[in-house]
Amino acid sequence: MRRSGRDRIRIFGDVVVREGEEVTGEVVAVLGSVRIDGEVSQEVVAVLGSIELGPRAVVHGDVVSVGGRLRRDPGAQVGGSVTEVSLGDFGTRIDIPWAAGWGPFHFVGFGPVTRLVGTTFRLVLLALLASIALVVARRAVEGSAQRVTDEPVRATLVGFVAWALILPVFLLVGMVLAISVVGIPLLILLPFALLFLMMMALVGFSGTAAAVGQWTRRRFGMANVSAFADLCLGILIILLPVLIARVVAFAGWTVSPLVFLLVTIGLAVEFLAWSSGFGAILTNAFSRWQATRAARATPASGVRP
Repeated sequence: MRRSGRDRIRIFGDVVVREGEEVTGEVVAVLGSVRIDGEVSQEVVAVLGSIELGPRAVVHGDVVSVGGRLRRDPGAQVGGSVTEVSLGDFGTRIDIPWAAGWGPFHFVGFGPVTRLVGTTFRLVLLALLASIALVVARRAVEGSAQRVTDEPVRATLVGFVAWALILPVFLLVGMVLAISVVGIPLLILLPFALLFLMMMALVGFSGTAAAVGQWTRRRFGMANVSAFADLCLGILIILLPVLIARVVAFAGWTVSPLVFLLVTIGLAVEFLAWSSGFGAILTNAFSRWQATRAARATPASGVRP
């Protein structure tokens, strides 16, 4: 058997270990794929690339594929564990070999790494969208934050009722427009109305996050910062239970009850944040409508009725 170098590492390229060839170190490909037909004495790793193990492949260490696919011939021999984190289906596959004492065990599903990455991405995405909302509709976001601070219970209750009524109201309006000849062309406006409500909900959620960030900063005696910092801090606090759950999940299945409890609490907190913000936006809009109506109904000063 022809021996190769100790390590074979390549970035932006594929790595091939041919039949009859032995690599005495690691085989690593970043943004590339790995094909093993020979023998590797240590680990085989592909980041954002696939790994293919041929029928005569022998790997004495672990095989790890992150962001790609793992294709393993039944004749391939692997002495360590086999881990596949595929970005195609956002799933994780872990094979524990016979050497571990448990026999061949297969698990397919959302792994802790994938879930942590997904939650982190959602945190960053919410912070980005909320920052855009603050730039575009700063007065509405600040008004929502003030309403949540002054009347949190009322805003949350209004939000609950609004969320419960959105679907029935849309279905009813759609049915009425569909059965009326005049209303059929107006059906095209329903998706835009739904998009408008989603934008209102985002603005309201941004206000709630800003209020939570301000309260946290004052509670711990932090110095005054920009509105964007309060916004991001508030979103972090709202998603903190879920983030903690994702980290705790790395301890294994033994902490599953604790992870489930933290995720449940986190989702409930996030739903409360969305509801209170949506309710605050709707309450402020109704208050402005009432004020405008009262101003129109009141005669101008100095003019007799």
